[in-house]
Amino acid sequence: MATQLRTSHPGLWSNSRPNSGICSDSLSYASTLLKKMFSLDCQFEITCSTIKDISALLRPQDVPIPIVIKHPNAPWSDIWELVDSDILDNKLKNFQWRLAHHVLYIGQRIKNWGMGDGVCPFEYCSDLETLEHLLWDCSRITQILIWIKKIFVLLLGDNVNFHFTLFVFGYPRVCCTKQVFNRIWYVFCVTKFWLWKSRCNFLFESINRTDTELLISIRRTIRERVKADRVRFGEDKFKRTWITGKSFVIIENGQLGFKL
Repeated sequence: MATQLRTSHPGLWSNSRPNSGICSDSLSYASTLLKKMFSLDCQFEITCSTIKDISALLRPQDVPIPIVIKHPNAPWSDIWELVDSDILDNKLKNFQWRLAHHVLYIGQRIKNWGMGDGVCPFEYCSDLETLEHLLWDCSRITQILIWIKKIFVLLLGDNVNFHFTLFVFGYPRVCCTKQVFNRIWYVFCVTKFWLWKSRCNFLFESINRTDTELLISIRRTIRERVKADRVRFGEDKFKRTWITGKSFVIIENGQLGFKL
């Protein structure tokens, strides 16, 4: 260590300087401090590793989470797989995790806590704000669902039933390639995220987005993701992810196009 310090800082640590004895003492002291720091780092790493091992031993392995107890017949392995789908970015994974666990702060949950009447916050709507109401039944999202169903039919055909559990949780699974389903799943999740965000914007910031404004935001999010993937992916991976098979993404004369 001393040799390395002399090599990197010859003017400060060289023994050829006047009063080199002082420098030698400083070098010795610095070396001692560095050794202590290294020792503490090693101990900290060992402690963290030990805590993780203890936590793993104490963690219940087979105790189902509350939502699984409440809905035991749902295909939870499929639902968790889609929560962590590769097609979703971290923000959408976080949102879909909250959605799958039924922990979004919607009117019904808040009413159950004795805080408010739980009614949908939007004007001219007096229904209880459940998850199904927020993402499926509310009259304010009718045009959004009509638009998304067109994308759904484009990718999966008119023989597949477009319904609430498929839109929100991704089941029952439909018969198509993984790449095609990933595309519609991404569109689903972006749409759900913006429906939730627009609800929160209205409730807490008095920002009331129209159907047209919401669709612009949803389309822009999808386009930006596809454009970013074209830059960061190789050509083969990009085509597998967004082009091959049925898709709303096209390439004409080297230019990206969207059927949105």
